[in-house]
Amino acid sequence: MKQLKRDILDLITAIHADGRFDDEVWARICSTIESASDEWKKTGNVPCSVVPFLIDLASELSGGSRFVDDETAEKTEDASIYLNTKLMPPLLTEEDYEL
Repeated sequence: MKQLKRDILDLITAIHADGRFDDEVWARICSTIESASDEWKKTGNVPCSVVPFLIDLASELSGGSRFVDDETAEKTEDASIYLNTKLMPPLLTEEDYEL
């Protein structure tokens, strides 16, 4: 999980500091979440050390930025949609949706 947290910080930093979306880092994030999600569902929880990073990632991706070029903005928006519709929902239960 240490690498996942580092990758999330690297992606957010690349978007904010460099104005670019790092496709390789995003692919690693997706792969890690996809492979860990089965275990997380089985145990019924996501490691508490990872949760703030996932929340920050979702927040940063959905926030958009007027300081990046159109291509980066589009990739960021696509990543936000993918995170919120494909990666995170398998981790949620019906109870989570009722909140």
